[in-house]
Amino acid sequence: MRRIGKATAATQRERRRRCDTVLVPALREGFEEVFLGESRWYAVRMSRGARERVKYIAAYQGAPISAVTHMAEIRDIRPYEDSGKYMVSFKGPAWQINPVPLRKGKKAPQGPVYVKKEDLLRADYLDEAFDLT
Repeated sequence: MRRIGKATAATQRERRRRCDTVLVPALREGFEEVFLGESRWYAVRMSRGARERVKYIAAYQGAPISAVTHMAEIRDIRPYEDSGKYMVSFKGPAWQINPVPLRKGKKAPQGPVYVKKEDLLRADYLDEAFDLT
């Protein structure tokens, strides 16, 4: 089995099965206009299992903020055009959370990442939300 960092692929799959939140990277303009303004996010890569499991979406804002700052409860997830990706609509407006910054020396998310909501809200730094415990 291929190793991924400190965790095996099997361990990572098990962690993902327990996750209820998809974390997406967002640039400032799209974040303000779409995530906050339209209460949705689109062109998200998601497996069928993830679509059935996730209940929340969280946004990681890139530099200069470099932190997860907002989340929302998911109303539905539908195909986005013919892209093979999905549009996530929110039940209501996204709410601000205590910022969960990127730890110095760590890489920012480049695509969707799955976490447990409680781990994200409890984390002082983003990588703590990915703990395998």
